[in-house]
Amino acid sequence: MRVYSGKCLVEGAAIAPIFVYRPPQWEDCQTVVADTQQECERYRSASEKAAKALQERYTKALQSNSEEQAAIFEAQQMMLEDEDFSEQIQTLITEDHRSAVSAVMETAESFAQIFLQMDSDIMKSKAADMRDIASLVIRFLQDRQLIFDSMPAQCIVLAERLLPGELAEMDSRKVLGIVLKESSAHSHLAVLAAGRKLPFLLCPDMDLQDYWTGQVAGMDSAQAKLWIDISLETAESLRRNYRFTEPFASTLPQKQDTQMATAEGFKLCLNIGHPKELTSEVIAACDGVGVFRSEFQFIGKSQEPDEESLFEDYRYAAEALKSKTLVIRTIDIGADKQAAFLHLPPEENPALGCRGIRLCFERKDLFIKQLRAILRASAYGKIALLLPMICQVDELLRSKAILEEVKKSLRSEDIPFDENIALGVMIETPAAVLIADELAREADFFSVGSNDLTQYCLAVDRDNRQMESYYDAQHPAVMKLLKMTAQAASDASIGLCICGELARVSSATQILVDMGYRQFSVSPAFIPLMKETLALCKR
Repeated sequence: MRVYSGKCLVEGAAIAPIFVYRPPQWEDCQTVVADTQQECERYRSASEKAAKALQERYTKALQSNSEEQAAIFEAQQMMLEDEDFSEQIQTLITEDHRSAVSAVMETAESFAQIFLQMDSDIMKSKAADMRDIASLVIRFLQDRQLIFDSMPAQCIVLAERLLPGELAEMDSRKVLGIVLKESSAHSHLAVLAAGRKLPFLLCPDMDLQDYWTGQVAGMDSAQAKLWIDISLETAESLRRNYRFTEPFASTLPQKQDTQMATAEGFKLCLNIGHPKELTSEVIAACDGVGVFRSEFQFIGKSQEPDEESLFEDYRYAAEALKSKTLVIRTIDIGADKQAAFLHLPPEENPALGCRGIRLCFERKDLFIKQLRAILRASAYGKIALLLPMICQVDELLRSKAILEEVKKSLRSEDIPFDENIALGVMIETPAAVLIADELAREADFFSVGSNDLTQYCLAVDRDNRQMESYYDAQHPAVMKLLKMTAQAASDASIGLCICGELARVSSATQILVDMGYRQFSVSPAFIPLMKETLALCKR
């Protein structure tokens, strides 16, 4: 038995046969072509087929209720159809008489290298997107498909690296986990794996061997370990001590009307990015939506969404939840999340730039449009508003003034809405914590974003892979800020929720409860595990 230590990218555990995946090696065609016009036509035809395939992946992701995953393939389609990308390929064909395969490979790699030179890991991850696009186009040029016939009925996939498109084409019923030598927590592959609820480990020291295929492996994110040819003793220990990741619905309580809140009075809510994530099983298992990340209505869009489409999404979610609260965070574009239609100028440090409420003030028209849609939807259910990146009391007061303007406008149009809609503040910077007592006097509730709070507290870029060892959500300084926030909320008798990744870390749950946190908001996949964790907590 071999044991490898690594880093957990998506929580979970699995025991299954190994499938060692080796991506196809595309032939580096340097053949000189005589008929450049025909070769350009071959490229355009392959590009159109690739665009269609990406559209199918996008549609499939939407049907699976994952706007976040869909946005990845929508962004890839935009990159594929980028004029500079296409022109550079066709220039290599027409002027240098290069084959279409060679031109696609060279152009995609040149674009990938540009992304790799950027500081942010989010931007670096786009290099994998470029290579994914090239791989797809070349497959259509050479009329080749990815072959997964030898994949066992259930397996753990081991590979050097994996492209988002390759995972998308693997049968989701077969893959129980992923272990790679190269990746990052913020890669698009990690997003797709999290959406599929697949345990995902990064093991840079893994000595990948083809003969491992068929051997039984075990992986455990709690220990961040991979066992090759796992012993029966270790496998039994895993089965006893860890709840394996399964499709969400199969892990829910049998009684669909069972409240996930424990008898001790905890609330367990959802983080969602799209209203279609609210299936009947999910709604029955939670106490509401702690954060509706509304920016995913804007990301990947070439045109600005209109008020009606925003309203329909919010109304759908509010009606689906019935009496349960839907907390909608206003648009938090900026930093690692961008929207093409906004044409935002590049920033040296976007995490410290025009994002969250700052963008809302810069684009007041967009902010007002979203507030109108949210208020209109509040007539159809229990909705609360949440403001991101508030660092000053004046920002909160300014937001409240704009909200009053919108309310006044709706009244003049005789449009119904909840006059007493709750207004909350994201606590995600040390500045917000230090003035939490003042903010609490103007807000109805706090929602703590532990991811950004950790980043800003420790001065660590959470998107920078080299800094991952310094990013510690349970650092004493971070925990002190969390306690200060809880105290301020308690003193003012306002609501308090934690919604970052720390909210689902079972080792931190009791500590947070001791501080005064009673409401936790997590992704749907973690509801069953968090229910069990909270049931064991002592108040």
